Amino acid sequence: MRTLMSILTVLALGACSGGGDATCDGAAPVALADVQASIFSPSCATSGCHTGGLPAEGLSLDDGKSFGGLVNVHAASDPSKLLVKPGDPGASLLYTQVQSGIMPQNAPPLSAAQVDQIRGWICAGAPSD
Repeated sequence: MRTLMSILTVLALGACSGGGDATCDGAAPVALADVQASIFSPSCATSGCHTGGLPAEGLSLDDGKSFGGLVNVHAASDPSKLLVKPGDPGASLLYTQVQSGIMPQNAPPLSAAQVDQIRGWICAGAPSD
């Protein structure tokens, strides 16, 4: 019985923390320029999505606009959440949506390496570069 309670406690604590991937444990620091070039520009700032004069959710992820549109900015869809909370991927809507496969929409999900790259940028404090 004690073993079962220990297992349930560990599982409950893991669920509350959002899982290991939502922490900064072992995250390698990543520069915004790298995220922009390998993820935002080819996968997000595409026609009909986060680019142009009327980007989805009012969020442009075009080069030179992504930092100002993401970091410490409240989500249009849920103003109680930040798109990117520096140092906290689990509290960053960008991370939780790409990690769960919600984003990008109408496109293949990002690879685990790409999701980890976004996590590394957020964990590094989401610097502008």
